[in-house]
Amino acid sequence: MAIAASEQGSTNGRVAIDIAENPLHRLSDEQIEAIGRELDELHEQIKADLGNRDSTYIRSVIAMQRRLALLGRATLLASRWRAPWALGTAMLSLAKILENMEIGHNVLHGQWDWMNDPVINSSNWDWDTASTAEAWKHSHNYIHHTYTNILGKDKDLGYEIMRIDARGGRVEPPVSRTPVRACACRPPPPRSRRGVLRTEQWLFSSQHARWRLGGWGRFRPSLSTN
Repeated sequence: MAIAASEQGSTNGRVAIDIAENPLHRLSDEQIEAIGRELDELHEQIKADLGNRDSTYIRSVIAMQRRLALLGRATLLASRWRAPWALGTAMLSLAKILENMEIGHNVLHGQWDWMNDPVINSSNWDWDTASTAEAWKHSHNYIHHTYTNILGKDKDLGYEIMRIDARGGRVEPPVSRTPVRACACRPPPPRSRRGVLRTEQWLFSSQHARWRLGGWGRFRPSLSTN
């Protein structure tokens, strides 16, 4: 259940929002400290177990994702036929899923920083997605993981009309979650956010152009050799 940010945010004048009790309020200071110690111990156990097996895994996943992306694009050169179209689309879809969820999400979380790899780390990694790495780290690593499930603060509750109505705390019907409706009906941002949004939009536009041009530059030689 989502939690309202404050007592004042428990209603929007139309719909009452249930305010769930924070479960930490039921614990004593000693119990909270004990949980913290257990988590620290678990962290040290996992850290001590990291090694070549793990670094080999992430490098192999990255290599497989790049091969899938290349093979998918090459296969789509014959997309006038149904079978190559379906196969190429499936390979590109799997490559995108791996890039965004198994690689980008985890690398930008800092999961692989222990390797001290010059590229596979949360400071230098970049990805071909709808958000720049820096914007995603702020909205997800900081905002979402600091204010998880808190209405009015956790943007991952739905990016408003895309998934969950943050004003009413209810899941919207599937038809209202379409990107078209999100673009057409989203209200303008408050003035206090417009400068930040303009910066984020500029960063996204720059990344989009860089990836599109870079992708074409990488793909073009394969066209000339076929």
